[in-house]
Amino acid sequence: MNKLQMVDSLIQELLDKTLSSQKSEGYLVYPLECDSTITSEAILLMHAIDLRDLELEKRLAQYLKNTLVENGWNRYPEGPYDLSASIKAYYALKCAQESPQSPYMQAIANKIRLHGGLRAANVFTRYTLVQFGQLDKIEAPWMPVEMILQPRWSPFSVEKFAYWAKAVVIPLCVTVTRNFRAKNPLQIGVEELLVTKDTPFPRGLKGLFFLLDKAGRSIDTWIPQKLRRFAEKKALEWILRHDNKEDGLGGIYTAMEYEVKALLSLGYSLEDPLVQKALEAIRRLEVRVDTMSFMQPCVSPVWDTSIAMHALRYLVDPNSTPLQKGLDWLSKKQLIGIKGDWSLSRPDLKGGGWAFQYNNPFYPDLDDTAMCAWAMIVVDEMRYRKNINAALEWLLGMQSKEGGFAAFSIDQNFDYLNLIPFA
Repeated sequence: MNKLQMVDSLIQELLDKTLSSQKSEGYLVYPLECDSTITSEAILLMHAIDLRDLELEKRLAQYLKNTLVENGWNRYPEGPYDLSASIKAYYALKCAQESPQSPYMQAIANKIRLHGGLRAANVFTRYTLVQFGQLDKIEAPWMPVEMILQPRWSPFSVEKFAYWAKAVVIPLCVTVTRNFRAKNPLQIGVEELLVTKDTPFPRGLKGLFFLLDKAGRSIDTWIPQKLRRFAEKKALEWILRHDNKEDGLGGIYTAMEYEVKALLSLGYSLEDPLVQKALEAIRRLEVRVDTMSFMQPCVSPVWDTSIAMHALRYLVDPNSTPLQKGLDWLSKKQLIGIKGDWSLSRPDLKGGGWAFQYNNPFYPDLDDTAMCAWAMIVVDEMRYRKNINAALEWLLGMQSKEGGFAAFSIDQNFDYLNLIPFA
């Protein structure tokens, strides 16, 4: 077999695999593997709400052990050591009954301490540690639920946050305000990872935000309860309005986790249908690989299908069933006429985008929309003219004042927000 024949054989093999993975409805979806943090968080969540699935816990722990590199974890393959990912993975493994006395766990702990320990972790890791009682609440930023009441013109309005940040921060504010505490039935801690070390005072604008954080914390108890309950009500309304039913809040794991914690903080029981629905959305993110499992940050059917359609157009007849079924499925997923959060900036613009997941109507994105419309143009422009026109109108309407295009929003370039304590 010569090289050209080898290439043809490989293409045919990949084509066969692609066609065999297409669902009867027409879409394709593949596992979306990220770093270890989501898998670690899934184990910690089970312990936080005392809802352990021992078999799942075992599979997730095996994945963490298999992704361990040089006594720690990174954020991407061959990337640098990441302290926060390593702290979460170590804590998750300890919760999954891995002995802290084992040589490999001791080596992980030593490296964590060498890099500054628990207090050097990022903000969201510190929130988890506070919930488990491993850090004092003053060691994570003050996040009052009253934040949600700020008008859009406020420099710190949640409407200025990116989609994924907003979907996480709003339920997180509820858990912080309500002082959510993990049940932690086995009372497992990681005090061995604490390092006593002075933290230098931040300079510049970041230092100013740090002072504001301290000042805000000092007046927290003075906030009228009537105002607090009103803010919690508004936060809950936002969460429930943006909930994607079986696809979960924001369609992303971290938002779903904080939705569960927020609902429990507000007095909902673990058996409540709202809590169970959020937990089921999380369960659907599991991917099993042999004896292991990992948790996806979200699912990607629209993205995967659109890319597959681009590939298939070179290999099969444009009128073939796989192409037609795939594009027909995409056409049904287009959010024509549906207003998402983007419409706050463009109230007169008609909806015409696609979201990344099965269902996420509040947050279509420009890259998925471009890929889907492009696939329709190159395969059968006449058949999908209505979809293409709606997509183009929406894409052009989403251009920012400076000329650029963002993924989910318009003119969302508030760089100073990266300096606030909980960024």
